[in-house]
Amino acid sequence: MQSTVIEARPSGAATPLLERRWLLVAVALLGLAIFLRGQSGIMEVARRLLLPDSDDAMRLVAVRDLLAGQGWFDNVQHRYLPPAGVAMHWSRLVDAPLAAAILALTPFLGATRAEGLVAAFWPPLLFLAYLGLIFRGTGRLFGFRAACFAIFVACELALTALFAPGRVDHHNIQALTMTFVVLQLAGPERSWRKGAAAGLGAAFSLAVGLETLPFVAALGVGLVLHTLAERGPGRDLAAFGAALAAGSCAFFALQTSPALWTSPECDSLSPPWLLLAGGGGIGAVAVAASARSPSAAARLGLAVAIGAALLLAFARLFPHCLAGPFVGLPEEARADWLGEVLEAASLAHILALSPAAGLGVVVPMAAAFAAALVGLRRAEPHLRPAFFILALFTGTGLAITAFQLRGFYVGSALVPVIGGWAFDRAISAVTRPGTDGRIGAGPIAMLAAATLLLTHTATATADLLQGLLGRPSAGAVPMVRVGDCAKPETLRQLDAAPPGLVLAPVDLGPSLLLFTRHSVIAAPYHRQGEGIVAGLAVAGGSQVDVERAVRRFRPRYLLACADWAKPGSFAERLAQDEAPSPGLRLAARIGRLRLWEIGPDAFRAGP
Repeated sequence: MQSTVIEARPSGAATPLLERRWLLVAVALLGLAIFLRGQSGIMEVARRLLLPDSDDAMRLVAVRDLLAGQGWFDNVQHRYLPPAGVAMHWSRLVDAPLAAAILALTPFLGATRAEGLVAAFWPPLLFLAYLGLIFRGTGRLFGFRAACFAIFVACELALTALFAPGRVDHHNIQALTMTFVVLQLAGPERSWRKGAAAGLGAAFSLAVGLETLPFVAALGVGLVLHTLAERGPGRDLAAFGAALAAGSCAFFALQTSPALWTSPECDSLSPPWLLLAGGGGIGAVAVAASARSPSAAARLGLAVAIGAALLLAFARLFPHCLAGPFVGLPEEARADWLGEVLEAASLAHILALSPAAGLGVVVPMAAAFAAALVGLRRAEPHLRPAFFILALFTGTGLAITAFQLRGFYVGSALVPVIGGWAFDRAISAVTRPGTDGRIGAGPIAMLAAATLLLTHTATATADLLQGLLGRPSAGAVPMVRVGDCAKPETLRQLDAAPPGLVLAPVDLGPSLLLFTRHSVIAAPYHRQGEGIVAGLAVAGGSQVDVERAVRRFRPRYLLACADWAKPGSFAERLAQDEAPSPGLRLAARIGRLRLWEIGPDAFRAGP
């Protein structure tokens, strides 16, 4: 069935300007140019390994360890709280392509240059793959013009930050994978092949990280409801469920040591989540098998019963996971660290910090959700299932983002598809004047509303309103603290000191592992809450707090950063070359960074 309608045009009539392919291609290329203009730091990443986020640094540390011979199933970071180390909850499925690319380039460029080039170019290459999915999926649904505008919208979203040079963490892969999943389910042609492909993609996304679990669940529920409403054979639902169940188990086995197969982890794919994914997948097969039952109530009752049974079993078997992955985090770490992690902050908190940044994230998603609801009501009948899936997915992302900013990482991935359709419809209305030759207010309003799908529209509006109210714009909200202390060339100089265990501020931990031979106590990962508390002490605590951490972990060094030290803290005195204890020796003075070696007599006299 064709997804677009081509209207007859009299022979010899001129093609309207906004239907000319060269101009539409130019619109898409303009969007790509906007994206490329924002990648000016690509060579800084390639040459200096200047990474955007501490997670990117830790990802490269894991890749280096894998290339150095650490086992595939060994996810322990052995220089993070040695000698036992800390088991990370990340997926080797993300490490593998990075390691393979570095390994392939090393014979020609050397290991250092190969690593820099892969870190710099891997995320933009993923973005090109994302654009390819967006263009093809939008084109199949809504036509060429919509596809070109979808590219423009995609290049203008806040989502592009996930694909910036150096962003080698897993969120961009999740956004890419879930885009593939949704477009398989939202296409006009439904088949078991598309259902199976979507199920495998969903399973892969769960193996990469559990952030996609609410989206997979929402899509599964939506597919069940659509199948029951259609009373069709449900082959795509059955294939989706079977592939999700089998794929989740397969990817789990592929990335998890057999010794850990029975370990119920709450922050990574493991038995609790296999119960939901596998059980939900099998339940989808059962619902599909009952799709031709004459009783709609019986079919719906079966689906509800399966869902309720799975949730009850989850609560009975794994009650510790009901509170989320941070259940064991010390209260001090929860208040002073987790409360400051911006991607875990609520939308209200982000809006209070920076209205421009908050609106730039939420307005395009909200506009896309509203547009999808309009399409669900007014579009051609064969397109309404697609709008149902798009609205369900984007609405889920919007709801998650209200509580945690990270919801937009995946939740905004399909905004360009909806945006391409919205611009296409608005332009069609504007370019078709009424009988009097005039363009009415309605089409103009449609076009104006479509611009809300653009991040710059939302941020510019917020800045304008703040200016009118006499409030200065706060600008973008940084995801991590940066400064002289975190520069690669600064940290590399610490290698002049003999390797040892370093007590440093939390956010410096991954970079210390990446750029030095030292080991660390603190890093921004919830599996070691006591280390986080120690890192908070050396950044803003009192001498008593630091002494407690030193006695607990026995580090060789204290690292203080003047940029991050709180006023009046013990770290501020260390950063000012003041040794509050006679047993401390200044081992390195590098810019605003101070490395103190802890002698046997340190802290004996007390504060």
